[in-house]
Amino acid sequence: VLISCLVTLIAMRFAARFTRPLNTIMDSMRQLRSGDLDTHIELERSDEYGDLASAFNRIIKSTRAQRRLIEQKKRAFSQLLRQVLPESVATRFELGDDSIVDRAPSATVICATRDGFNQGMEQLTPERAAQVLGDLVGAWDEAASRHGVERIKTLGGHYLAVCGLTVTRLDHVNRSLAFAR
Repeated sequence: VLISCLVTLIAMRFAARFTRPLNTIMDSMRQLRSGDLDTHIELERSDEYGDLASAFNRIIKSTRAQRRLIEQKKRAFSQLLRQVLPESVATRFELGDDSIVDRAPSATVICATRDGFNQGMEQLTPERAAQVLGDLVGAWDEAASRHGVERIKTLGGHYLAVCGLTVTRLDHVNRSLAFAR
């Protein structure tokens, strides 16, 4: 009985020695499953458990890098979305609204064109042309902001805007005329 108890205790010590690293790995896996990407396995062994821990740490590192890249791409997409669409529509799109349809009882659409813009740009260096275009669109944007007009799209010397569409404005015609002037 004494030898049997002694063998059982020795077997339990060996079993604990072999299962402790596995329990550490499993705890880290549970943390990962709960969404914790800050988990890391500190296991300095040169056996299969060490290899498993090392592989787990590489996967976590790769997953963190991918998550950072996804977040970066989301921010870039959001910025691009806001350059193309009005703020309220872009926000609704990002929130998952897949049928963005609104009724606007009254709005004014403005299409501003800078005559001779394309011919004038052909004579400039690409850097100077980009600067001139940026200045022109910046001036239009500033005027639009000042008068409560929303930019819809720009293309070269053309600027498409609207007033009274996403934000109801009773004086949308007057605002649009002030913007155009």
